[in-house]
Amino acid sequence: MLAERLTSENVILEETLIKTTNFGATEPTMNLDGRCLLYVGGRPHTVHKLRALVEEWNGVFLHHDGGLERSIGELASAVVKADAVVFPTDCVSHSAANTVKRLCHTSMKPFFPLRTSGVAAFIKGLNAANATQSI
Repeated sequence: MLAERLTSENVILEETLIKTTNFGATEPTMNLDGRCLLYVGGRPHTVHKLRALVEEWNGVFLHHDGGLERSIGELASAVVKADAVVFPTDCVSHSAANTVKRLCHTSMKPFFPLRTSGVAAFIKGLNAANATQSI
């Protein structure tokens, strides 16, 4: 089961990052149409990579660390600004994850728990959200 998930994440990562046009130029593989994505938790060294991807895909990237340095009370205003929320289940506190879920249910915003804080899991989650028109 885990091997299948890893394989599917790797396939999506390759397809997303290596897509090229017939003329050899790369083209964006996803268009977020200016929508705003809130990423809660994660690893600090990965966040800048995720921000660059979202901005390359014509989106707005917000980040909240899940209560490490920023108050968990600030999550409410961040959720209000976002069109959708994602968080890695391996790198966010239970309190932050529960708060995100509650705030998203209250404000009717979609949220997507990610398997890990890695770039491949992030892209797979965004692809799934984009496919369901949730973001």
